[in-house]
Amino acid sequence: HVMSFVHFLTLCFSGIFMFQYSRKITKNNYISLLSSVIYITFPYHLSEIFVRDAYAESITFVFIPLIFNGLYELFYNKNNKKF
Repeated sequence: HVMSFVHFLTLCFSGIFMFQYSRKITKNNYISLLSSVIYITFPYHLSEIFVRDAYAESITFVFIPLIFNGLYELFYNKNNKKF
């Protein structure tokens, strides 16, 4: 049961972070929701959860949007002195 809960949390957080990242880029909620759903249902992501039952690979999908969000802030934010 703990494994299912961890996989559920990784799916939720990866969807939330992808939604936030794509909303920052597109400024459109519908496109952000669509990109979040596509990101969650990506076949490699689902195979890591349901076929291999791999924790590390499924958790990396949470951090990928955060990394791209940081890079976007670094290159496209006007006030990037905080980096």
